[in-house]
Amino acid sequence: MRVLISLIIIASCAATCVAQKPEFSCSMFSLKLRSSNPASIERQELNEFGHFDIEGTMEEEPIIRFFRVPNTRWFAVFRLFTSDESMVSKTGIGSIELELSFARNRRRNILTSPAVASAETPFKTFDVVRVRTVVLLDNHRHLVGVECKAP
Repeated sequence: MRVLISLIIIASCAATCVAQKPEFSCSMFSLKLRSSNPASIERQELNEFGHFDIEGTMEEEPIIRFFRVPNTRWFAVFRLFTSDESMVSKTGIGSIELELSFARNRRRNILTSPAVASAETPFKTFDVVRVRTVVLLDNHRHLVGVECKAP
């Protein structure tokens, strides 16, 4: 009986230690496009307004995160979705889809979003993926994006 309890404790500790390593590390960034002059846009710096780690993904279980876009009344909505049915590559089946949309409240609805962007990449060769879009929020143009990296 003691051996069984010891094995259960060791197994739960091992699962906890494995779960602490993030599977993905993601950052949200924005750039307010005040001018149409490319030289002035190049001088501006990206504003990182959200960072999060994704500990684990389940197949066909979406992960959704909301972050307020700085100096606006809008939320940037990030969605990550993994599937083994969407994209087949030389490395096998399985893909990661990233989606970026916008909402006035903490609720995802791509049909009412002023802009939607998405990207898909094979899961096994995943290193880094970036999604970005130009969107008009509160009468100002913004370049908003998300970048996810494998550790």
